[in-house]
Amino acid sequence: MFGKMKKTSAVMVSEGDIFEKKDKVPSYFVVDKLLNFAPAPVHVRLIEKGGNNRLVTVALATLLDEKHWVLKKDI
Repeated sequence: MFGKMKKTSAVMVSEGDIFEKKDKVPSYFVVDKLLNFAPAPVHVRLIEKGGNNRLVTVALATLLDEKHWVLKKDI
């Protein structure tokens, strides 16, 4: 169906990548899985790091919007 890595406008997103959700209290999420339900846009399932283990699903385009999410090299 699709691989573990998707490329969108020169940005690679892989399972295990960590994103910071920009908010008043920042939180960190790990990419759990890339979801491709064509013809819908590609989505990404994220699991919050830390005690909450919240699960969220967002469109890949939203995840790559630096107003809301930032890819972290390390935390």
